[in-house]
Amino acid sequence: MAFTRPLLSLALRKAKGVIHHPCYRQVTLSSTEVKPLTISQARKCLMDMVGTFYKAEEGGVFVIRKEENMLPIKSHQEECPVRHMKDSYQEVIIPLGHDPLVRDKYLSFVRGLRFGRLLEDLDTFAVWICYIHNQNPNKGQFLKSPLSTVTALVDRIDLHNLAISPYKDVKMCGHVTWVGKSSMEVTMTVEQEADGDMQQMLTARFVMVARNPETGEAAVVNPLLPDGEQEWAMFYLGERMWGMELQQEGQGLKQLSHQSQASARCWHPLLSSLHCLLGHTSYFYQRQQSQTAKAGGLPT
Repeated sequence: MAFTRPLLSLALRKAKGVIHHPCYRQVTLSSTEVKPLTISQARKCLMDMVGTFYKAEEGGVFVIRKEENMLPIKSHQEECPVRHMKDSYQEVIIPLGHDPLVRDKYLSFVRGLRFGRLLEDLDTFAVWICYIHNQNPNKGQFLKSPLSTVTALVDRIDLHNLAISPYKDVKMCGHVTWVGKSSMEVTMTVEQEADGDMQQMLTARFVMVARNPETGEAAVVNPLLPDGEQEWAMFYLGERMWGMELQQEGQGLKQLSHQSQASARCWHPLLSSLHCLLGHTSYFYQRQQSQTAKAGGLPT
């Protein structure tokens, strides 16, 4: 689904009073129609939404089969239903305050919050939101999704100078804010009661991608149509930030084609040690070898 850049630029200029910086965005939607689920309930809903593929033997040959109650995999995005940001908005509660058994799983050895556990919940929450976005409202809610959704990038996490207490309930809100052909950006906030009011403790943006389990290739996702100037601005910013990430992809250690001979000599000892650890058959080794050969770098 294509949108003209003049329209996006106009929406961005009109929304400057709402969104001040391209790297800092928040969940602005809210809904009284959404009933918050606990994180364990959200995981169960996610498992019920994902279809399964399995191998079956037919005439001595194994073939891949799938469940009957699954949506078809579309080849072109124009065939997918158009979705809105409000369609994927969800809320989840982590019951740290009134469930001691859940709280024990989030307590660190210094009686603080285990941040890694919270990141796992954010990842699960983002995947669940993506599957909700890719539902087909014309087919009903009972058909499972054939797509495999994985995390491509934790784009940004902003901490708001407030410590998250492991003794109070945590609320997570989020929705899809940008969609490409097979990529989706999910913006989420973590809220908790502080000083008598609900405060935003954290804002996170995850980029997810959809894969076709039958072919292992990228799969198209439902297009996103923003409503209003603020949503258009968020959509455009997501598009611009993802484009910046793709431009910077070639600056990592694994790609030496743009680096000088002096830079290659600096990183050569580290890369050689990684080869010993990962093995000469690893994808890292093969890709670095090809990039070094193109750049005329040092042989290994």
